[in-house]
Amino acid sequence: MSKNLLENARMVFLEVTNYCNFRCNFCPQAISKRPPEHMDTELAKNLIRQLYEAGYENNLYFHLLGEPLLHPDIFEIVEFAAKRIPRAILFTNGSLLTKNNIESIFDACPYELMISMQLVDEQSFKLRCSSMSWNRYISGIRNAVQYKLTHNTPTLLRMSVGMRKEDSIYPQDDYFPRVSPSSLRANMLELFSDIPSLDSQQVQELLNSVEIPFKGGHLELALGVSVSIKPMGNWRRIYRDEKVEKGSCPHVGKEFGILSNGNLVLCHLDYDGKTTFAKCEGW
Repeated sequence: MSKNLLENARMVFLEVTNYCNFRCNFCPQAISKRPPEHMDTELAKNLIRQLYEAGYENNLYFHLLGEPLLHPDIFEIVEFAAKRIPRAILFTNGSLLTKNNIESIFDACPYELMISMQLVDEQSFKLRCSSMSWNRYISGIRNAVQYKLTHNTPTLLRMSVGMRKEDSIYPQDDYFPRVSPSSLRANMLELFSDIPSLDSQQVQELLNSVEIPFKGGHLELALGVSVSIKPMGNWRRIYRDEKVEKGSCPHVGKEFGILSNGNLVLCHLDYDGKTTFAKCEGW
C-alpha cells in the first residue's frame, strides 16, 4: 500500500470477516450481496505490514461489516497490528465477550476496544435480532469493564451508544427508538451499577453533568473507560439504485476500507464494494 495513497488518510478500516451473529435493523448485514468469508490471516498481516512500512500512524479499525471476534485468528491479527500501528482499534458488538475472549483481547493489547452497543435497554435490544438474552449480553460488557479496571493494561475501553437522529431528512432513519435523555441516563446508570470496581455514584454525577448526546465525543467514567453517545442513521439506506445527480462524499481520500474479499474501497460505508478501485489479493 503506497505512502501517497495514505498521505491524507485518517482512518483505515480492515474487515477481517463479514460474518456476523447479529442482524441489526440498522445495519446492511442482512441485505449485503457479498458472500460471508473470513479474510486470509496472512493477507491481513501483509496489509498491516504495508501500512506500517508506509508510515501509517492514524486509526486502524478492525471494523466494517461483520463481527471481528468470529475470525478464528483475530487475536493473533490484532496483536500483530498492535505492535506496528499505534492506534489499532478493535470493534465488537459485545456478544462474544466471554472470559477467555476478554483476556485474549487485552493480552493482544490494541490501542482501544470499542464495544458497539448502540442500544441500552432490553426492549430496544430486540432490534439486534439475536436470540441472546439482554442479561447475558450486558454481563459480558460488565465483565470487560471490570477486567479493564482491575488489570494493568494500556488498552482503552469505550462503549458506543446511539440515539435517534431527529433531524434526519431520510424516513428510513425513523427506525431507531425515541429515548429521552433522562431515560437514557437511567438506562446507562443501571448498566454500570453492578460493576464492583466502578463507582456508580461518580457515574451518576458525571451523567447528570453533561448534555446528551455528548458534545465532546465521549465521557470518561473511570480511568481508561468511557462511553460515547451519538445520533444514529440507518446504514441500510446507503448505496441503493437511485441515481444521484449531485453531491460529494466527505470521506473520499481521508479513509479507506479493505473488505474481507480483499477489495479496497473509498469509504467505510461501502459495504458491498461499489467503490472498489484495487484488489489486495496476494499482496
